[in-house]
Amino acid sequence: MKAIHLESLVFRDVLPKRFADYEQFLSTRRKNAILGTAKKIKGKRIIHINTAPEGGGVAELLKSLVPLESSVGLKSEWYTITAPPGYFTMTKKIHNALQSSPISLTDKEKAVYKEVNRNIASDLSLLPCADIYVIHDPQPAAVIADFHQGAMISRIHIDLSNPNGEVLAFLKPYFKKYDCIVFSMEEFSIPGIDTKKAFILPAIDPLVRKNMPLGEDACHTILKKFSIHPNKPLISQVSRFDPWKDPIGVLQAFYHAKNEIESLQLILVGPLDVKDDPEALEIFEHVKKNAKGDPDIFLLTDTDDMLINAVQTASDVVLQKSLKEGFGLTVTEAMWKGKAVVAGNVGGIVKQIRSGRDGFLVNTPYEASERIVEILKDEKLKTRLGKSAKARVRDNFLITRHLHDHLKLYAEVIT
Repeated sequence: MKAIHLESLVFRDVLPKRFADYEQFLSTRRKNAILGTAKKIKGKRIIHINTAPEGGGVAELLKSLVPLESSVGLKSEWYTITAPPGYFTMTKKIHNALQSSPISLTDKEKAVYKEVNRNIASDLSLLPCADIYVIHDPQPAAVIADFHQGAMISRIHIDLSNPNGEVLAFLKPYFKKYDCIVFSMEEFSIPGIDTKKAFILPAIDPLVRKNMPLGEDACHTILKKFSIHPNKPLISQVSRFDPWKDPIGVLQAFYHAKNEIESLQLILVGPLDVKDDPEALEIFEHVKKNAKGDPDIFLLTDTDDMLINAVQTASDVVLQKSLKEGFGLTVTEAMWKGKAVVAGNVGGIVKQIRSGRDGFLVNTPYEASERIVEILKDEKLKTRLGKSAKARVRDNFLITRHLHDHLKLYAEVIT
């Protein structure tokens, strides 16, 4: 089998960041707390490993977290993996199974999983030893079977509230070997494992192009290229084309709402070229078929940061109609832009939205449509929800808090 190669992203794909630039979002007390914790572990070497440099929430987090860790005195590095054809098809099965799909792995698939992880371990052993290794999500989790140096942390980002027991049983022996497992919330914690557990909610970076303020004229200029009308009501969902994001449910909600808001437009945006998500094209084609060529539905696969910013900023209502969700950074992004968000009453979304205060949580496409119509018909409600949403993100879900949570964890596992 072709050897696995770890690809460093530290200098090629991660822009330098200065902690000082983020002080505008911090009180003096919080700033001093972060710098005080960083001082305790200054110079420690951290290696993060995940599957893809683009196209998902983990990559979004690492693009900001890694350079910020470096900016406060750590030696932080980020590597992704390349693997043989079919590996990511198999690991997407694992991903879906851990989110409750009734899927079984064949003996051949299990053997490939183990061999790829052995190769990752072999490549890791060639690097200078780090103090801490953070292995993100299940795809490279079995590396622990053949490599254990420094402190080993498994960081699980997905919704594990109702995992497939067979696949979880296959992975449990690996999880048990880690020095610590980090989940986004306690509800995702794996039972029957005595390993130290920690809980860290994700966050967004307010200084990346996707999340910086974008004026109305700039939004209209960008969206005009796709024939999206600037003066008609607009709803959107930014997500991978993935069954757990329920794009078909979004279409159903749109059609229900359009019965009352005839000029309503819908944008669905998601990447098709994410290497660890081979299902995306198939789901996209299914969505396209169900959209039936409706001129008010826009399916976009260009995920340029400025386009995403324009879509979210220009939307009257932002949707995240997820059926399972580890956290949902697209929810956080929209809330930061002061948008009224209607989202699935699942996973990490419920940690963000206080229904009726910062947005609405829903369980069905029909409930989503009712909330969409309610918001579009009540400008004061839309404004109130958006204002509260932005304040909630500022206080709880910015990258500075995420950084501090990681620094505190590193200090705990090293000592």
